[in-house]
Amino acid sequence: MDEDLKSPELDQLFSEYRQALPDTDGSADFMPGLWKRIDAKNAFNRRFRLWTHGVLTAALGCCLAMGAFLFTQNAPYSDYLDVLEADTHVETDGGAFQPASYEPSQNPAASAEPWIVVEDE
Repeated sequence: MDEDLKSPELDQLFSEYRQALPDTDGSADFMPGLWKRIDAKNAFNRRFRLWTHGVLTAALGCCLAMGAFLFTQNAPYSDYLDVLEADTHVETDGGAFQPASYEPSQNPAASAEPWIVVEDE
């Protein structure tokens, strides 16, 4: 089976590939240099994560401060139904809540043909 895979064209291709891309020996600075490049790419992610943690911490602090402020207020407790029952005052002055009325036109000839085209003389 190995004889089927051997061909002079394939051997020539592999030899040209080895000549074009020779093996490089890893230097002593290979791994530290690789990690420096990886860390440089991840620096933005770290900065963004720190920024979001700071914003979330500030939001939590604001929520706790508002909760403490509302808890210390001396307002009487009431739910939605209590507020609705207490609000019995409805202003009817000035006709703001008058029903609308519709009266048809008294001149039926004016509205009989609304699409009459008048030509200029």
